[in-house]
Amino acid sequence: MKKRLSKLTIITTVLTLLPMILGAVLYDRLPDVVTTHWGFNNEPNGWSAKWVACFGVPAFMAAMNLIVGIATEGESKLNGTSKVVINICRWIVPVLSIILVPMMLFYELGYDMDVEKIVCTIIGVLFVVLGNYLPKCRQNYYVGIKIPWTLKSEENWDKTHRFGGFVFMICGVLMLISAWTGTSWMTVVVLFAMIIIPTVYSYILHRRGV
Repeated sequence: MKKRLSKLTIITTVLTLLPMILGAVLYDRLPDVVTTHWGFNNEPNGWSAKWVACFGVPAFMAAMNLIVGIATEGESKLNGTSKVVINICRWIVPVLSIILVPMMLFYELGYDMDVEKIVCTIIGVLFVVLGNYLPKCRQNYYVGIKIPWTLKSEENWDKTHRFGGFVFMICGVLMLISAWTGTSWMTVVVLFAMIIIPTVYSYILHRRGV
């Protein structure tokens, strides 16, 4: 690769790997099998060897961060897309790693944690922030609502992202309500709505010749 990685990509990747240090410190205190996934109502439904939780998960997330960093580097590829949108995308993985990996480890040590509330709160805040900046996202192949009709028509892209930003913000607020009221069913509805509503809207525009 001729072009070197940007400082931001290097910094975010290092931050993504930081939970490995905590994993090393707590390793001997953890059980051989660690909970790595939860369903609704904080019910564990996925487990992994502790070395996977301590080192494998951060390493996997670091690899994801590198992919995101490489894909979003270079203004020419992103066609003037808002730098805020790009930076949000580039900070998602390290923030999740720093929060979720320690959460998994401390959960196994007996700390009382409402995993569903923590995760839904993070996602809700993320959706609200993304929704606020989504309308500023210019047509490109890397960041945004990338479906056939938005990629084909710049007008369709712009209108879909303005509408999609509003949908994301509403869904983010509903996700926060779900997190703090314990209404797990709302989370499922919100996630489906975020995918389906902007897609249907874009298709309707396409049928109208936009």
